Amino acid sequence: MTDAQGKAVTNQNGETVTMSPEEALNQQKVDLEAKLKESEEKLAKYQKGQMATEEYINSLDEKIGYMNQDLSVLDTQINSAREKIRGLKQETKQLKKAIKKVQKQYDETAEEIDELNKSFQKTYSAYCLRMRAMYISGSDSILVALLTSKDISQFLSRYEMIKAVSKSDAKLLKEAKIKTKQISEKSDKIAEQKAMLENSKAVLDEKSAIIENERDGIESKQAEIAQKKIILAQDRAESDALLAEYAQKTQMYSEYKYEDEELLKQVDNEISSVLSGLKTPEEATTAVKSDKNDKKNNTPSENNSSPLYYNSAGVLNLTYPAPGHYSVSCAYGRYSSGKAHTGTDFPYPVGSKVVAAQKGIVIKTRELNYSYGKYVMIYHGTDNLGRKIVTLYAHNSQLLVSTGQTVKKGQQIARGGSTGNSTGPHCHFELIIDGSKVNSAPYLSK
Repeated sequence: MTDAQGKAVTNQNGETVTMSPEEALNQQKVDLEAKLKESEEKLAKYQKGQMATEEYINSLDEKIGYMNQDLSVLDTQINSAREKIRGLKQETKQLKKAIKKVQKQYDETAEEIDELNKSFQKTYSAYCLRMRAMYISGSDSILVALLTSKDISQFLSRYEMIKAVSKSDAKLLKEAKIKTKQISEKSDKIAEQKAMLENSKAVLDEKSAIIENERDGIESKQAEIAQKKIILAQDRAESDALLAEYAQKTQMYSEYKYEDEELLKQVDNEISSVLSGLKTPEEATTAVKSDKNDKKNNTPSENNSSPLYYNSAGVLNLTYPAPGHYSVSCAYGRYSSGKAHTGTDFPYPVGSKVVAAQKGIVIKTRELNYSYGKYVMIYHGTDNLGRKIVTLYAHNSQLLVSTGQTVKKGQQIARGGSTGNSTGPHCHFELIIDGSKVNSAPYLSK
């Protein structure tokens, strides 16, 4: 699927066609609705006593994942419709300006035609009167007027007068013809302007109707979102309740999957801020030694005298954070809902020993009643690729270290617990390489 061109699909004739972004979204929604229906049918097959099982919870989470995607598509459709409305409003604004301009031209042309018609009628009436007078008097009267002249002076005078009258008649005729032509041209022009007006008004009506239709669509989708969010909240609550019941049965404790997104965002921002401010091993080691008033050697190395690794692959030789507790209740990856689980969970009794997976410097400790609960972050230095290595230990009952403190590999840093977003006592362990949370499993050893 492409964002601008839409989605390439194969039709019944085996031809590849490209759907518009709007068509692609509609098709995506149809597909998701089908998957949601399938998930609901699957869930309906479980009996009441079978619900607190991993299979049912996974199926419910799968449905939640589809609902989240469906809501995302609805949001995209609403944003797309709003963008379309904005574009149409701009077009209608320009169209109204154009209509106003053409209407003004049309009115001016109509006035010009009216004036031309009046002028033509005046000229034409004068010409008709002359023609009538000539017809009544006859052509002989002109000749008689010339021949009955008493002298040459009178003859010439009458001749000039008759000539002037003839000229005036010709001018009247010419004016009448010119005005007729002008009226014809203006009539053609006003007909074009009228057609333009009618067409523009039709386009305006069409665009206005589309805007109203899009607005109705937005209202309908907003109502659908509101309804689905209620169902989603109910499904999330059911999933977390069943997960807690399942965890109590199996002692495989983990996190509730559907914590408040805003709270999670706040914690993520705090952690990102710490990670973005990490110093190089040289700078961090210098700072630690300065705090201890020990300035004998500020150059970090791989040996045990330095609290951090410096460009060494050994930094990723990690020990398990909860010695003796190696069962994994929830691995790194994604739930069936699609939501990410960014660490590895090791269930254990409250008060269990939590140790540093590698030597390093404590860069953050925090005590929350949500999310990670009481947690510790340790900076271990850089690996052979120069990447900064950090580990995080969450849900502890008691923290035994503080920010800025140096720790050794295997040193106890906390007592295990179930603080924050937790279904029961467990260590949520995260490995962070250059700011990205990765699967710690390949790097852990007893």
